[in-house]
This record gives sequence, structure tokens and C-alpha cells, in this order.
Amino acid sequence: MNFRQRFLRYGIGVFIGVILSALFFSGRSCNDWLPGKRIKARLQLEGFQVDAPLQCLLDCDGVTQANSNQLMQWLLDAEINWSESSGREERPCYIFDMAPDCPFEKVSACFSEHSASVGMAVLRKDSDVNCPC
Repeated sequence: MNFRQRFLRYGIGVFIGVILSALFFSGRSCNDWLPGKRIKARLQLEGFQVDAPLQCLLDCDGVTQANSNQLMQWLLDAEINWSESSGREERPCYIFDMAPDCPFEKVSACFSEHSASVGMAVLRKDSDVNCPC
């Protein structure tokens, strides 16, 4: 068998493997096991409690007025800032860099055994909030 025949057989094998893999794994997402997805899924499954200072900002009239469903959507659209997060601590806390349509620049979410709490929020510099919080 010369090199051309080996290469042809190898290519046919790779092609068949790709087709079979596409058939077997067609309904699955390839990145569900990544840490960011798992943290967001945990937030959705367990739910979260909003800390008092953040709840005050959410209750104020203006750009920060939102309910917990809107806050959850903002968190799901956000990116996790791994360099500022402390995911390996006894109580892991993650810093979310929020999307541009959110009035907050950063929000932290800390997990305990059975629940999560969403706390520290940094407002965007251009947001105009008149609130006693």
C-alpha cells in the first residue's frame, strides 16, 4: 500500500467518524459543561436572594428599576470575570460583567450550599440614579 492509498483510507475513516459523531451528538450543546454555563444554570435552578442594598436600587424609580426576573436575565446575558471572582473559596463568589443594556456595570453572586445571594452592584458611570440608597 502506498502513501496515497493510506491517506485515502484515513480520510474515509475520519469522514465516517465525523458523520457518526454528528448523528449521535446532534441534540447536545458542546459547551454545557463549561464553568460559566454551570454557574448560570445553578443560579436558574436554585434561584437567588437579593441583598438589601441591591434591592433598594432595584426598587428605586429610574434606570435601575427592575424585578428579579429582569435581574436574572441580566445575569444570564453577562460574562463572568474570572480574575476578580473567588470560585475556590468556601463560599464561592463570582463577579459578573453585565451587558451594556443593564444599568449595572458589575454584580456579584455568592453561593452557599442551598442558595445564592446577589449582592454588590457597581452602577455605570453614565447612569443617573436619584435614590437614597
